[in-house]
Amino acid sequence: MEQPKINQVLFITRKNIQSEVLLSHIESKVGLPINLVDYKVFDSHLMTDAFTMVMVDMSINDSLSPISSVIAKSSFRPVIVLINARAVTEEQLAQWRNLQGCFLTDHSLDFICDGLNHITQGQNWLSRDIMNRLVNYYQDLYLIRHPVDVECLELTKREVEILNSLKSGGSNLEIANELFVSENTVKTHLYNIFKKIEVKNRMQAISWAQEHI
Repeated sequence: MEQPKINQVLFITRKNIQSEVLLSHIESKVGLPINLVDYKVFDSHLMTDAFTMVMVDMSINDSLSPISSVIAKSSFRPVIVLINARAVTEEQLAQWRNLQGCFLTDHSLDFICDGLNHITQGQNWLSRDIMNRLVNYYQDLYLIRHPVDVECLELTKREVEILNSLKSGGSNLEIANELFVSENTVKTHLYNIFKKIEVKNRMQAISWAQEHI
């Protein structure tokens, strides 16, 4: 179902000539009035509408955490868009609730305006890389808070031995020699292990073993 359209936009940045010129250009391309807010005076009372978009200039650095905290405590849940982002970490991305857009310093102004137009129509504008990183981040966070009960997976003693050898970097032949079984037997065990721990390949199995065994 399509999300409600944005009807209020705040741009949190340093209030200067450059930011005012940028705002004027974006307004002309997006077709919505944008309220430029100096990051030093930003407060939750400025978000007066349930369908607010807050654009945050990532170049203000040290003031980002206080701003994200103010937004998180708001009674509204505004759409968050990050502008002028450099090499952002998953932790930095995750602190912004309802993040729907992220534009890097090397993105062109036309690209940014195109993305903002989509966001104001209720769509997401996050790169595949950022989406994958966030998914992995939240999956890891979930596993930390909800650790897997290995016993419930009903792994056999032999399967646990193979996983231990696997995470140590052993090849199928090396594992077979270590356990005095054939290489085909190791492959069969790995096939069953992959199904039980719900992974698709060797690298995922190694990662799983490093976390849980």
